[in-house]
Amino acid sequence: MEPPSRGAGTGLVETIKNYAYDGGILLGLMIALLAFLGAAWHSLTVYADVQNQRKPWKDLGAVVGVGALLAVVIICFLTKAADERTEPPVGGRLPELSARAAQP
Repeated sequence: MEPPSRGAGTGLVETIKNYAYDGGILLGLMIALLAFLGAAWHSLTVYADVQNQRKPWKDLGAVVGVGALLAVVIICFLTKAADERTEPPVGGRLPELSARAAQP
């Protein structure tokens, strides 16, 4: 079995957290895939309505534009979520909160 993308970890709990991280990224990719397929399917149904002269061409352009924007936003969010630098600091506390807690 392959180790997780962040490494095997020093203990069992850390290894499980690393596998959960990989699972979360995979779940995000699956949601992005479903959103893309849904937008593509809706675009095809609107195109069929345009061909049957039930909808104007501007409706197809709007659907395709919103679908493309949706795909770009989801990819940006997935990239940000997968970035290693977005991990919380060790201890789970933000630095400014730790500095305030240290003051008397």
